Amino acid sequence: MTASETFLEIVSGDHPFLIDDYIHRCKSTRTDFESHSLDGSIPIEDIIQEIQHVSMFQSKRWFIQNNPKWLLSSGSAPPVDAVDRLIGALQNGQDMFTIVASKALDKRKKTVKSLLKHAHNVRLNGFKDWEMDGCRNWLVDRAQAMSIPIDSSAVDMLMTTYGIQVEKLAQALSIAHVYSLNRTQSITREDIQALFPEADSSIFIMTDALKKGDYGACFHAASQLLHQKLDPIYLMAIIQSQLRLFAALVFSKSASIDSLAKSLGRSPYFLKHIQRDIGPHMRPKKLKAAYLAAHKTDLAIKSGVMKPEPAALSFFSSLISD
Repeated sequence: MTASETFLEIVSGDHPFLIDDYIHRCKSTRTDFESHSLDGSIPIEDIIQEIQHVSMFQSKRWFIQNNPKWLLSSGSAPPVDAVDRLIGALQNGQDMFTIVASKALDKRKKTVKSLLKHAHNVRLNGFKDWEMDGCRNWLVDRAQAMSIPIDSSAVDMLMTTYGIQVEKLAQALSIAHVYSLNRTQSITREDIQALFPEADSSIFIMTDALKKGDYGACFHAASQLLHQKLDPIYLMAIIQSQLRLFAALVFSKSASIDSLAKSLGRSPYFLKHIQRDIGPHMRPKKLKAAYLAAHKTDLAIKSGVMKPEPAALSFFSSLISD
């Protein structure tokens, strides 16, 4: 069953923005449906009755119910036959029903099992701290879908500035889209810095200093970020992402820049500049030591062995002393 053929859809996830964004995009494509938002307190019997009530002059309807109590409540669930009647009403008509759930469904429930047999299931999760690359791919795909000409350095600047905050990344792309309307050239890192003052923040200063081997400036920028209450786990995720990129360049010397660019999803021009900057100071031994230290620091923070801020500062201090 494809998304275009389904009459029943369950949309769930742990990030409200991604769910709202999905529904918004569906509304722009499902133009032959008249959408109706339903309160979560409306019982399943009322929904069945509404779907079964068909008028000769009525257009196709798309019902969207947010967090239905009849499905998600920890109390008594509706009988399975009610779910079967809901499915039957949808199959016999031309309406569509979307259930939006902000928490995972309990698949042990008979009602949930019955729904999932017929539903198109859409799961939308936000990105975790260690999923920077996945979030970057999401950002690139979204920019392409919006026909925004944006180069790799600009994408990296947005990722450096906003990290895995998909809502802020999406807002930034919307602004970039308007900016790009009268342009024939791709949006560059310099454009991002001009459009978003926060892009010239301590995060960029920190990663740029790490790339150039200015570990004192890197330590100072990291200290400022921690003082501004940036999550130390997120800070270490940024550092580990940068070090993985450096490792791909340092330990793949036999591969051409073009082949690396293709495998990493980065522009050759961008990688050449990074290779040039890290070459004089980021030797294999230094890089291995830095990555191992970052990994140990991350584990120490997440396991509670060390307090987050002192652990992060200790890592940046070790870069200076090595």
